[in-house]
Amino acid sequence: SELLLNEPMTPRLFSPARLLCFKRLKRSQNMQAGFTLIEMLVVLGLMALMLGGSIAGYRKFNDRQTVLQGGKEFVSTLRLAQKRASVGDKPDVAGCNGGQKLEGYRVRGSNGANTYLMVPLCGGAEATAAEQDYTFSGDVVFNQDVDIRFYVLSRGTDFGAGGNSVTIVMGNAQAPGYTFTVQV
Repeated sequence: SELLLNEPMTPRLFSPARLLCFKRLKRSQNMQAGFTLIEMLVVLGLMALMLGGSIAGYRKFNDRQTVLQGGKEFVSTLRLAQKRASVGDKPDVAGCNGGQKLEGYRVRGSNGANTYLMVPLCGGAEATAAEQDYTFSGDVVFNQDVDIRFYVLSRGTDFGAGGNSVTIVMGNAQAPGYTFTVQV
């Protein structure tokens, strides 16, 4: 259309060009109201990766804590055997009663085993009636043979290896990278 000089310069609100522009704007707003399938798949994939990583991290943490707890339980048993031997705590069971003299306490476990025991030594033999069996929780096992004897009244300790100390290594059978070392 031609521009006439005597017409006022006010824009027309409902001109065909403006209506077409409004329709395009409305259509583009409707199209942007949601997410595309690709965007949703990318977000779900990232969430799955993050969830998988957190589950793997939790399992590693749990394996480490299981080995740590097993080690602490074993140390507690060693201290109990040492205390009973140092105070001469003689159990009243067959093999240790009567004229049998308490010599000490023995703690032993086998390589690859998840159990160990504490037994009093009376009259040169084990009093198996007073034997206490312990089992590690989870998949914790000894990585070597363990045989420690605590003798009564400060007569010392025998570590089975002939030395005056021993290092005991325990680990998780399912996750061998985690170990707990006890220095006695």
